[in-house]
Amino acid sequence: MYRDTDLQLLIAGGGRVGRKTAELALNYGHKPVIIEQDEDVVAELRDETTQYTMVVQGDATENVTFQEPDISEADAVLGLTQRTSTNIEVCETARELAPSIRTVARLHREPTADDESESVDEFVFPEHAGARVAMDLALGTPVQPIADLATHLEVVAIEATEKGPAAGKMLADVLIPSEATVIADMDAEELADGQTTVVPGNRYLIATEPDVADDLKKLFRG
Repeated sequence: MYRDTDLQLLIAGGGRVGRKTAELALNYGHKPVIIEQDEDVVAELRDETTQYTMVVQGDATENVTFQEPDISEADAVLGLTQRTSTNIEVCETARELAPSIRTVARLHREPTADDESESVDEFVFPEHAGARVAMDLALGTPVQPIADLATHLEVVAIEATEKGPAAGKMLADVLIPSEATVIADMDAEELADGQTTVVPGNRYLIATEPDVADDLKKLFRG
């Protein structure tokens, strides 16, 4: 699913989430570019990241930064810095230069009406929902974070499709990873059990360890 196309992702922010997002992008077969303003962080990134990750020093809120790498060749821009206002501004700059580009902004508090911007397609919140959620939103995957448990677990909602191996089957007959639990059918508004049938188009609330998130996506979405 993530490997269907070779996408270029421009990631503003070379901190923990930005680095992990770049790592995931590489694992999914895409081309990440990290844009970082701090010279010392840029030097550290160039020493630590793989040769397949491009690192650019610059301010991603300024148009000139998107000349190299060329934003017209990118598929998505992610504002993942430590400042909410900067992340929104990054998306606004990107949308001004490339009106059709997909944009994601990381928030450090619950979204409010003041955060609304036509230049931001998706928000990442809570901010420590992390890199996997940022990747899902950047690529338009219908897997959304529901809650942060302040643990290594994630709680997500996955929309089932007809292409998924689980479609039309009862959960008792689906090989759900042992590290995950299906909690509820959100559209049927029913708690899930072994007799719950996976219906294409319905969303399923699942508690999972991050390492098996991709397996769940394959099961429910194909």
